[in-house]
Amino acid sequence: MMTGTHSSWMAGLLAAALLAHMPASAQNRDSRPLDTAEIIVTGTPQPTRRAIEKQARAITRTELFFRLPLAQFQDPICPGIMGLPVATAQLLVDRIRYNAERIGIDTARDGKCEPNVIIAVVGNGQAEIKALKARRGHLFKLISTSELDELAADPGPVHAWANTMVRSRQGDILHGDAENGEIPTLFVAQSQSHIFLAHRLDIVSAVVMLDAAAINGLSVVQIADYATMRGFARTRPMDGEGSVDTILRLFDPETARPGEMSNFDIAYLRSLYGGIPNIPAVSKIAGIGRELRKQSAADQPDKPATP
Repeated sequence: MMTGTHSSWMAGLLAAALLAHMPASAQNRDSRPLDTAEIIVTGTPQPTRRAIEKQARAITRTELFFRLPLAQFQDPICPGIMGLPVATAQLLVDRIRYNAERIGIDTARDGKCEPNVIIAVVGNGQAEIKALKARRGHLFKLISTSELDELAADPGPVHAWANTMVRSRQGDILHGDAENGEIPTLFVAQSQSHIFLAHRLDIVSAVVMLDAAAINGLSVVQIADYATMRGFARTRPMDGEGSVDTILRLFDPETARPGEMSNFDIAYLRSLYGGIPNIPAVSKIAGIGRELRKQSAADQPDKPATP
């Protein structure tokens, strides 16, 4: 069941594939008292700017960081959940909406919007992608052929993609249909600039497809935060150890599962959605360090006044 207004095209896309599995369970917290004699405090150095930017590039789905903008939503976020009980789905929607608000992204009115960030729980995501590719390939027309092939070849428990459109900085769309032999043309009114691009890349809708077996035992917060990082931006999962914590390691069997979005994740999205959308990806990546420093300053307790 999808919360909020029913999404007609996506319901037809996934309805036959969805399974009603057990809801994601909240993690139980150990309530036993701590033995303070066993507590060891270990200082963790702050990641360097180079480490932050290296990891940001690793999780970002683009190759031309200096020539292309990063994709982002321009319309208000409207989450929708398929394949989970209504009560659990509503908790996920609430958490995703909370994430959008703290990042600074507008959200549509709950229950009165067409879902554009869809989290679908299925039996086997790879099998569903292959079936959809074979029978309803037109539904993937807003992603590249190479990305669709990558999705179909991925045996992992998560399949996420964003449907994007190139628009001018004012929001004008491409004119001309390439399928009909026309040359797509984008009309823009902008002076020459080495800082700003003449176009932006808008996410029209995003889908995060999760295998039901993979989310068994995860908390609502973990699932919603992971879906936020995969649905709000064109990101890849993070495998192996890295210098910066991220929720994108949630399904990496070689590392401990993070409990929620990290400061890096929040800084990544805040930098992505901060400022104008028509600047090169490298400028957005460079802003993550500044957002992290802002968070660190906000987390520090007020220092006592010097006498």
